Amino acid sequence: MYNLHINKKPQKQPLYQDLVDIVFKDNNGSIVLAQAPNIPILIAIIVWIVLLFVHQEPYQITLTIVFNIALGVWAILELGWGVNYFRRGLGLVVLIFVLKFFTQLLLH
Repeated sequence: MYNLHINKKPQKQPLYQDLVDIVFKDNNGSIVLAQAPNIPILIAIIVWIVLLFVHQEPYQITLTIVFNIALGVWAILELGWGVNYFRRGLGLVVLIFVLKFFTQLLLH
C-alpha cells in the first residue's frame, strides 16, 4: 500500500502574532509576563520600602547602594537566564540604569 500525502500550505500568521510568539513565549510555548519574584528582586523591593521611611544621609546612601546592587544582580540573572526575550530585554534595560547609577556615584 502506498500512502498519499497532500501537502497543505501552512496558513500564514500575522506578523504581530509571530512577534508575540518570539518575544513573550518560553520554551514550552507559554506566554510569561510575570513570575514569582526571586531573592534579589525581593531584597530590592524591601530596601525600596525602607528607603521611603529613612531620610538620614548615611543610611539612605547605604540603602540606595544595596538597592542598586540587588537590582543589578536581578538584571544580570534576567539577561542571562530569562525565560523569554521580553524578560531578557527588561534585564538589559535595568542593568543599563544600574550601571548609570554606579557610574554617577563613582564620578562624584
